[in-house]
Amino acid sequence: MLSRKDYIHNFVVDCLDYSFFALALTLGSVTTFLPLFARKLGASNFEVGLIPAIAYLGWSVPALWGGRYSSKLELKLPFVLKFTFLERLPFLGLALVAFWLAPRFASLALFLTYLSLGIACFAMGFLGPIWIEMIGKVIHPRRRGLYFALGNGIGALMGIWGSRIAEDFLREYPFATNFGYCFGLAFVALMVSYLFLVLTREEKEPVHRLSTNIWSSIPHILKMDRNFSNFLIARSFLALG
Repeated sequence: MLSRKDYIHNFVVDCLDYSFFALALTLGSVTTFLPLFARKLGASNFEVGLIPAIAYLGWSVPALWGGRYSSKLELKLPFVLKFTFLERLPFLGLALVAFWLAPRFASLALFLTYLSLGIACFAMGFLGPIWIEMIGKVIHPRRRGLYFALGNGIGALMGIWGSRIAEDFLREYPFATNFGYCFGLAFVALMVSYLFLVLTREEKEPVHRLSTNIWSSIPHILKMDRNFSNFLIARSFLALG
């Protein structure tokens, strides 16, 4: 069982992990910087609109498998540390695309941008439930709300700072070097986040085997849990908006 000292330690390092991850998502935002980058590469309105659609699809659908796989893990952290590179390295890929390919090879750069975005978001979606369950283990139950509030708050403040730096990059440097610096800084923030994540202390827990098939159980869950069904409907309209 984790001690009080362990809980305090985890609260600090995981808040910092959360905050730097939020900073990175600001610098590689699917609603601002990535659509602008795609537009500069010559993307059509439809292609620009695909960016948030791919992101929401990636964050949502793979979570169905991630949640089921999480139940098989005694320790969540080693799995997260290994596969989180799939959500972090694509930002390095975006930086390299901006520096070396755009705008000379705009079509190839645009394709690799969508590919990098898809890999990152689908990895985030799959790892999301596993990470959430890990946080439920390593953060004291009475501090979980504070953890998310503080992590989001610090991340938002850092995001303001990051947006100001990105604004300077976009103004001072030519296309696409300016975006390369933005995506490169996002990757640096993600790796700083990773360094704090590594410091998390976790203990083993019993493995819970699921006896039912996830797909066959979905209709029953939606029928029995009306609040959950309404929540999914609301999230669907939010994603559409």
